[in-house]
Amino acid sequence: QAGLNHFADSRFLFDHAGIAKWSLAVQLPPSELRMRGLADTEQTYRKALSLTPDTFHAHVGLMQTLCLMGRIDEALEQCEWLTKDADAMAALPQFYVFEVSALLQANKPKEALARLADKEGEDVQIFSLRAYALAGDANNAQKLIETMRKADPSARTLVQAIDALLYLGKKPEAAKLLALCPKAAEFSSEEERQDQLLSQSAAAMDVVSKA
Repeated sequence: QAGLNHFADSRFLFDHAGIAKWSLAVQLPPSELRMRGLADTEQTYRKALSLTPDTFHAHVGLMQTLCLMGRIDEALEQCEWLTKDADAMAALPQFYVFEVSALLQANKPKEALARLADKEGEDVQIFSLRAYALAGDANNAQKLIETMRKADPSARTLVQAIDALLYLGKKPEAAKLLALCPKAAEFSSEEERQDQLLSQSAAAMDVVSKA
């Protein structure tokens, strides 16, 4: 802000201000205060985009901000702009994570799966599982769950599988996996702490499934 007081039309200072405001806003719990912080972030990025040179940084920040505000169609417009920018795609090899996340939030599982077709990795499997669940494709979801559990039987994989199964209405199958999740316990390491957080997620899903 001190820099902007001296250089009111600095394209890159607005970029950095947007990043800072976004970082502060996302630390807040869902609330009116958080939404005000995101609205301020949006205006900062839009100011950056009104100046030159028009690089991709503010488009990425604006896309993330719009997603958090629930304005997914507008976020996807930013995605479309970014996919046409060679510099952005070269600098952001994992851009598909942002794009697929927005497509899933927009309930467009087929488009999300198309973006994932040539990708590999654990995150790709998780996104694909969510897309199959949204599409109501229980057969492919079950096959992918089996593949994921063979490769990684951790609590993280269990929670992802339970989430998809419950969405698909497969309560008996989900219940079997819920029984395998870590139980509430003391923890002494970061790995154990993460397992306990996942255990809380599983317990919450168990409550929802029985409601």
